[in-house]
Amino acid sequence: MRPLMKIGREKRRKATARDVAPLRDKYRRMQFRLIAFSLVAFPFAAHAYDIEAYCQQVGAAAGGGSQLEAACRDQEQTAKDNISRMSVSQRIMNYCQEVGQSAGGSYQFMEACIKEESKAKDKLD
Repeated sequence: MRPLMKIGREKRRKATARDVAPLRDKYRRMQFRLIAFSLVAFPFAAHAYDIEAYCQQVGAAAGGGSQLEAACRDQEQTAKDNISRMSVSQRIMNYCQEVGQSAGGSYQFMEACIKEESKAKDKLD
């Protein structure tokens, strides 16, 4: 990776996708680790699907990262909206609500559960 700025009279160059990719990948890995950590650290400290409170916990686990908390809020809201448009059996919905609750009140986990349970049910039918 070339340096973004050299000392002296040389010209600065703009950051390229190649320069940014390692940072983006590092951020994604950090997000995954924090979500996994939240499963372990906050299994029963749920806030009944309170997006703001859940994402504050995730951000605090990362040391107070505002960027992570904002991304979490966006993703949780998107998952909540997606769930409201899904039509699934009450059995799957009840089960996945418990899964989301055990993850700290996460719509993302609930959405993933609904998708996977629906796929599994389709294979059995």
